Amino acid sequence: MENWRKNIENGVVENRTPNEMNEYVTVGLANQFHDDNGNLTNDGVRGYRWDYKNRLHQVCLLDPNNPKGVDGIPGTSDDCQAPAAAQIATYSYDAMNRRIRKVVTNSGSLNGTTDFNYDGLRTIEERNGANVVVQQYVYGIYLDEALVLDRNLNGDATTIGPGDQRLFYHQNTQYSVHALTNPTGTIVEAYQYDAYGRATVFTAQGSDGVWFTNDDSQALASAIKNPYTYTGQRLDSETLLMYFKARYFDTGLGRFISRDPIGYVDGMNLYNGYFVPSGVDPMGLSCTVEIDIILITTSLDTNRGGKTVPVGPKGGSFWKARLFTLGEIDVPGEDTSGLIDVILKEAGDCCIETLNIYAHNGSAGVYFGDYFQFQPLGFTEEELAQLSKLKGKYCDDSNVYFMQCGPGEAYDPEEAHQRYLTLKMFAELWNTNVWGPSTYLDPVTGPTEDGIWLGAAAGTGTFMTMSP
Repeated sequence: MENWRKNIENGVVENRTPNEMNEYVTVGLANQFHDDNGNLTNDGVRGYRWDYKNRLHQVCLLDPNNPKGVDGIPGTSDDCQAPAAAQIATYSYDAMNRRIRKVVTNSGSLNGTTDFNYDGLRTIEERNGANVVVQQYVYGIYLDEALVLDRNLNGDATTIGPGDQRLFYHQNTQYSVHALTNPTGTIVEAYQYDAYGRATVFTAQGSDGVWFTNDDSQALASAIKNPYTYTGQRLDSETLLMYFKARYFDTGLGRFISRDPIGYVDGMNLYNGYFVPSGVDPMGLSCTVEIDIILITTSLDTNRGGKTVPVGPKGGSFWKARLFTLGEIDVPGEDTSGLIDVILKEAGDCCIETLNIYAHNGSAGVYFGDYFQFQPLGFTEEELAQLSKLKGKYCDDSNVYFMQCGPGEAYDPEEAHQRYLTLKMFAELWNTNVWGPSTYLDPVTGPTEDGIWLGAAAGTGTFMTMSP
């Protein structure tokens, strides 16, 4: 079940023992305790308390002389109530399960209240207990693609005034933050990660003048209050746990400390980070889906009783043979909102690895916008707003395929160019690869026989791709 049973670090061996539920019952010499819902409650050093929705509510340092609490039973709610136990943090959530407040105590300079303001699932602003703005963020296309951090350093009402600090994020292909630079391009802080996301933070350059070397000043958390590290997720400096929105990830254990809320959809171990070592899991709910949509609309070729029943070349029913036997979803055309809603519903909490759009007569991409207006200018503001709902829903290295049939003689250079521009817009908007038949999309070479996907002259065809 992919449990990490032995960890060897600097020659020191740490053995880990899982039970039949893949919960660790020992890590090294420390016993581990979980509640009936699978939430970690006591790891021998810290105690964890959870709310009724299995959201982490409180973390404490256990009383070293009485780690089992007042009742003498480890893993119960009173572990954090022992005389010498010290509360580290409490967390609060809203009705959308977003963490809206944390209160840190007994943690030195980290102490204080932080309130989080959101745009969707993105934290765009942090305020302190006096309701003074402390930090603000700007993002790119991907859900966890932080671009800019603005810091209020003088305690006034803004993060962008004189004396404040603006920093720019630099991320790798996994969206892990590699460095923060100032407006002149100078590195202010840099980051490296092990295979399970544990960060080494380089807080200052060493005497050799080269970043990422042994003489740099190093820490486990940011010295400039940057929360975003591995895969673009928040690292809580007070616990060194990573907040993945739906749950918390322990980079030392290489796993989540509570069960996957969506169950076994991505594997049989409810604690594993299946995105490790090279993927992403923006919601802490890692799972992928492939979605196939068949657009049913009126056609110039076949229209029986108002409903399209496409027939293949020479009367053969290639649609039935090649498409409908796949068991996918039929969706009426000409309805951008309905189509996006179907995709979102099918994806659920998973990221989309592959999206296939099948349509008849060269119109696979048309129904994302105005009917037969397959061009950027053909999309209304309302339709673009619907399209934007798919931002952040695609997995890393995902693909969208527009697949259609149609005779080569229907090729028109201007139409092909407009379709090319439209699919390029899709690629940039969704941050994914978008594919289409070269016959219809190449604005220069024109049609070729093998470029007719599912056409009368060829069965497969040549594809071209627009990358984000």
